[in-house]
Amino acid sequence: MSLLDSELNTLRIRLATLEEQKRIESEIALKSKEFPMKELEEIIEKHMSVHHGGYSKFQNERYRNSREKLSFLEPILNVLKNINERLEVLEKRG
Repeated sequence: MSLLDSELNTLRIRLATLEEQKRIESEIALKSKEFPMKELEEIIEKHMSVHHGGYSKFQNERYRNSREKLSFLEPILNVLKNINERLEVLEKRG
């Protein structure tokens, strides 16, 4: 009987762990939805921090990929900021 109780306790602990993990993931997803421009800014900052790797082929490829992503993401962020500024002006008028 104690083996069965032990197994049940183990399953309860695993279930609690999975529920906590799901809660954390849903909070992260909600935070990303609430602040999409902040999330985009963080992604851009991450790609800006990649440095040229000298003789390392892997690091150089990573650098090129980051620069390519930046060339797409930075204009999008700038447009979103511009739209946000316009909306704020319109909200102040109304």
